[in-house]
Amino acid sequence: MLTAMLCMAAIGGLTSLWLRSTAAGAETNAGFLKVVSEPDSAAVFIDGKASGTTPISLTLPVGVHRLRVRRGQSTQELSLFIEKNASTVHHFSWSTAPVNTSGGSLRITADGDPGTVTIDKRQRGATPLTVNDLDPGDHDVVVMRRGVSYKRTVRVEPGATASLVIGTSASEGVSSGWLSATAAVPLQILEDGKLVGSTASERILMPAGKHTLRFDEPSLGFSASRTVEIIAGRTQSVAIDLPQAPISINATPWAEVWLDGRSLGDTPIGNISTSVGAHEIVLRHPQLGERRVTALVTMKEPVRVGVDMRSPQ
Repeated sequence: MLTAMLCMAAIGGLTSLWLRSTAAGAETNAGFLKVVSEPDSAAVFIDGKASGTTPISLTLPVGVHRLRVRRGQSTQELSLFIEKNASTVHHFSWSTAPVNTSGGSLRITADGDPGTVTIDKRQRGATPLTVNDLDPGDHDVVVMRRGVSYKRTVRVEPGATASLVIGTSASEGVSSGWLSATAAVPLQILEDGKLVGSTASERILMPAGKHTLRFDEPSLGFSASRTVEIIAGRTQSVAIDLPQAPISINATPWAEVWLDGRSLGDTPIGNISTSVGAHEIVLRHPQLGERRVTALVTMKEPVRVGVDMRSPQ
């Protein structure tokens, strides 16, 4: 039996609902994805490959996938993580109403019986319901259905429609939020040794709760651990600061040196520190011209750059 859950998304009318399967099924290294849209018949692409039209149910290998849904000239796209024997439902909608750039909207739907909706202690009506006059920011939403109260804090963004879905069970179940991780260079993001995404992605959908994540880039010899708490319906931002490592620069006969546009003076330049990653070095000599070099600074060993300004470019 699927455990119902609540989930919202505040990007262009996109709704994501995370369901975890509790039925005893075959042990396979796969999970399940259902894609629905409003209206139907939107084209679905998984990892760039056409997979059919909405509504559609798919079985996918465990891991990170790219989901793209296209209706006419409009496209919505996101990264998702398929867990073993777990089901994920993504609901896409395209609003025909003009975008309100100063305020935001909230669409609330419910499977089965309708529920009465209160937003910030003000009654708004019954599901399905779209409220268009909300200020940007967090709003307290209560949906009462069959004597069961569902409470969520929903973030509304300017000019966007956030969505809240009420499932068929009285249990609130497992909900999800997003991780937005940034770093000066792309880093792999792993949990329990499994790849869940990269800092190159804008946002990563994850189950709500605490996650211990590792941020790795083997070529740089860099690895860092962070504990992140994902809050249902919200985006948790994490910035990864890269460590410093030494670099030495020399030139024959000599040269003025710039590192990423910052003047360092004349060679030799010994054991200065800069962040790990790729850096541009410019060397200039008044008679011998200019040389440009890209150096990869890592935690593995000190980097030494030597350039003969007399050699042809």
